[in-house]
Amino acid sequence: MKIGIVTECYRPVINGVVFSILNFKDVLESRGHEVFVFTPATGHENGEKGLVACRSIGHPAYPGYGLTLPLTRSQRAIAANLDVIHAHHPFVMGRHALTMARSHNKPLVFTNHTQYTQYSHYIPLLGGMLRGALESYVTSFIQQCDLVVAPSEGISRYLRAQHVTRPISVVPNGIDTAKFTGIKLDRREAKVWLGLEPDTAVVLYSGRIALEKNLDFLLDSFKALLGKTAGSKVNLVVAGSGPQEENFRKMVTARELDDNVVMLGAIAYDEMPKVYRAADLFATASTTEVHPLTIMEALASGLPVVAVTAMGTGDIITHGEDGLLTEETLEDFTSALARLLGDTALRENMAQNAQAGAVRFGVESSTTTLLAAYELAIAEHGERSISVGAATAR
Repeated sequence: MKIGIVTECYRPVINGVVFSILNFKDVLESRGHEVFVFTPATGHENGEKGLVACRSIGHPAYPGYGLTLPLTRSQRAIAANLDVIHAHHPFVMGRHALTMARSHNKPLVFTNHTQYTQYSHYIPLLGGMLRGALESYVTSFIQQCDLVVAPSEGISRYLRAQHVTRPISVVPNGIDTAKFTGIKLDRREAKVWLGLEPDTAVVLYSGRIALEKNLDFLLDSFKALLGKTAGSKVNLVVAGSGPQEENFRKMVTARELDDNVVMLGAIAYDEMPKVYRAADLFATASTTEVHPLTIMEALASGLPVVAVTAMGTGDIITHGEDGLLTEETLEDFTSALARLLGDTALRENMAQNAQAGAVRFGVESSTTTLLAAYELAIAEHGERSISVGAATAR
């Protein structure tokens, strides 16, 4: 099968969508499928096979993103020979995907990776006022696709509540679990590798440093945790970067947490298993996730997770088995952190459950499900084409 992936961002950008695309692409190609990635040109292209770098005007505030110009003749020729087009964003590149699909009569699949209205703050001044319009736009875009992929059951229900009537296939994001389950490194040694004392208790957050991740709440909870664990050495380790990185550093200082919060910045993906290995538990306060790779990676690494109950987290974590789900209150979240750090037997039991259950996150299985969704989209597109043709003939 010849598959066209259409995305607003690709490497060297580091985020969950890019990692999801890369994980699926690797497995698809290993099974003999041809994958072409249409993405804005950034000037950092490395000659990767199948990469279609589209002419674009770079975004000054967000390196790696750009306003894509119309496709060239050679790029349109590639699109004409695809079996399926798979868009990962509904905006500029999504419109290009829609044009490609219509121009060449190809089935169009869209993955709804994000609760888009939770990101309206990225639209200066108008974000709050445009939430309703943004929601309507995304729904309208989806209705023009042959099939929508929902990474979780929760997002599938959300889409139906938004009056999406197109076929929905639930295709979980997948990871290479072996990278995280098979690491041969003692936890104490991993802490030293991070520059920490081997007996330090480590609470890990991995992900974007961004407003929608609710990091002020995480910091407030961690500060309260220190009050409950006086006399113990506890660090919050933050792995990741993002638009709020400088502001986050200021929030750490304002809370007098400079000695207890370790900011690693962006970490190469191949190094992340060692970062997870250094931690004792994983924590996230985000309520905007869909099917977060970082939580899957943490569980595969044998880390119990403390998370605020929300759509994305509730679809992955089983409360009391491999983590603790809490209300979005400082008392509840902090108590969960303290409970896991203070109860070694409970933490180790959850760690075993987490790693044992991680097999369900394997990208091989998710790729099989994705291919079935592509076949369904192709069939759906054929039926719609016949219906349109019949209506036109009448």
